[in-house]
Amino acid sequence: MKKLATVILMLTLLCTFSACSGSSDKTSDLQGEYFDFAQKYRLDYIPYFDDSAPKDSSEYLMWAFAVNLDNWGEDKGTMCAQYIEDIVQKHFNVTDLTHNSLPKCWDYADGVYTAVPGGINPLPIVILRSYEENETNGQTIYQITLDFCSSKTYGAYPDDEQYQKIRQAIVKDDYADLEIYQSDSFTFYLANGEPVFISHQNISQ
Repeated sequence: MKKLATVILMLTLLCTFSACSGSSDKTSDLQGEYFDFAQKYRLDYIPYFDDSAPKDSSEYLMWAFAVNLDNWGEDKGTMCAQYIEDIVQKHFNVTDLTHNSLPKCWDYADGVYTAVPGGINPLPIVILRSYEENETNGQTIYQITLDFCSSKTYGAYPDDEQYQKIRQAIVKDDYADLEIYQSDSFTFYLANGEPVFISHQNISQ
């Protein structure tokens, strides 16, 4: 009987360890996934809003430019109004956008935005702090909390290889090189595999 109890205890501990290991692997996967997500969708440029996304195009211009940065080719200094309308509708579900200039960044005239020469933020570095999924009217709603960080080692503009090293460290829960400068929450759902943002809040203390 004593021997049987020992076996049961060992099996229980093994199952508990396996469950914890699986959870740890899942967290690591999510850290890497949302590091990539933040860079692909330039979460550092998404406007802040609750429930209803802004209808003023100037709120989106830097985001719309940055999220498509590698595809501008020779037209890197201009964006057409139709592109802005399409991408904002796709990712924020706004259909009645008002077109306006963004002072010192983008001038608007005759359906075209023209860039005022200037810099652009580096790709964001983020740590996933919380993750939730909820069902609402048959739709999966995702809510994530991210810490936005800078690298003490690689400076303001890491190169591609350095970003990968930072990502690998984050996946391993190694944050020694990072300094948090703000924390934000994002709520969104997926439509055809692409995020549609419902809210973006700054929650830094």
